[in-house]
Amino acid sequence: MFAFSTNQVQTNNISKNTAATTIGIFVRKNAGALSLTIEDDGKGFDREHANGGIGLANIRNGVEGFNGTLTITTQLKELWR
Repeated sequence: MFAFSTNQVQTNNISKNTAATTIGIFVRKNAGALSLTIEDDGKGFDREHANGGIGLANIRNGVEGFNGTLTITTQLKELWR
């Protein structure tokens, strides 16, 4: 259930904030572990200057509650329109 709600929140954030045209959602189960990967081709964000929203904090807390790990890879891109 946590993976589903995380996916829902992130998909909503991507559609609102990133100017992405493509979103990839990958769920894998391997050796009893669940992996959720969410990718997009949007503008990225600067983790050091994120707006202080509770979304990433809630995801981090939830992952840690399941003794999991959270890896965020992002690159701030300048979009030309």
